[in-house]
Amino acid sequence: MQVVRVVEHTQGLESHGLDRFSAAYEERLEEVLKGLFSACPDCSSDAWEELADDFDRRIGRSGVVEFCLERGYDVRRHGDAKPADASKTGNAKSGNAKDDLVGCWRDIGIMVLARDRGLING
Repeated sequence: MQVVRVVEHTQGLESHGLDRFSAAYEERLEEVLKGLFSACPDCSSDAWEELADDFDRRIGRSGVVEFCLERGYDVRRHGDAKPADASKTGNAKSGNAKDDLVGCWRDIGIMVLARDRGLING
């Protein structure tokens, strides 16, 4: 299975340091999600809200790398490094998985789960 390195699609979100709550960030995130999934979440839908809650409960930060990799998406900034392996990531904070994930890891995980559940095609 071919694995999509999400970091290659999210550079515009991360390299410019956009505020995650800004309109510019939201627009760029929408472009990224449409590029990867040909869809965006419908945040006004109860089904999407339940999906996001389920993602947080069942998968969350601790399981997102494995969950996404099994489905062909790598949400790590450093694709060949394990989140806790600072020697490969160059991260001085050993064990800091947060620093190894792309900023929009949760959004990507929710989209992958949405695809699994048939809310989007792809």
